[in-house]
Amino acid sequence: MSLNAKVPRSDNDLSSPKFRFLRFFDDAPDISPADPDLGGAVPLRARRFCSPFTAASSMGWWVYAPIDFSLVWTGSEFYWRYPGVDQWMVCERIYLPGYADTFRATAPQGMRQNVTAFLEIFPEQGAIQVWTGWNASSASGWNYWSCAPINRPQSSTYRVLNSVIESDWWPGPIITVLQFQKTDVPANFRKHRPLLQLVPMPYGVQNAANNEPPEVVPNLGSISSEDWARHAELYARRNSGQPGGYARKSRIRARQK
Repeated sequence: MSLNAKVPRSDNDLSSPKFRFLRFFDDAPDISPADPDLGGAVPLRARRFCSPFTAASSMGWWVYAPIDFSLVWTGSEFYWRYPGVDQWMVCERIYLPGYADTFRATAPQGMRQNVTAFLEIFPEQGAIQVWTGWNASSASGWNYWSCAPINRPQSSTYRVLNSVIESDWWPGPIITVLQFQKTDVPANFRKHRPLLQLVPMPYGVQNAANNEPPEVVPNLGSISSEDWARHAELYARRNSGQPGGYARKSRIRARQK
């Protein structure tokens, strides 16, 4: 199964980004477009008037846990369990239940040992890698940023670490690293809750701050008359007493493109 993404065009011949999502674990939930309403959790006022919030929330796709499972970190070891198994099991390098046999029966000759681990402990304290059951690739010049689901409430037990994957040459598994912050507190992962968010990005964006340093106006006295005029226009718009000015302008701009 593959999903083709509609991604803004670039000046660098990136007119056909075509992200491809490959389901390697048959029971992994569908990857879905990120929802600006966060599954109905966003207040009506935010949906109507806070375009920056909904724009960030809707970038890319949500990816889910491949099975329901739980993790707990003792400070020295990870333990895990899943429905049907009541006892906690030591976690080092774990494969999805039944997946290794299915993969070896399906994969081409010579590749049957290339089974992706579901859970893998990192040497860094409290860090564990989780595979979603999917792989991803993209057209040349397009990468993806993997992060926690944007603007969704996050667990206080762990955090999702950010990463930028050069998926145009590395068509690998969609994985994430969880950094646990609490010991002896179980974290529950469910197939219906987004585990991470994938945001498409042109190659090199992550280095833009180094390659193209910003112009810096050092103090209030150095602000130009053009900047003051723009500030006055913005101030008047923000204090007009009519909420939603930013959202209206953003929608008009989107229609014009």
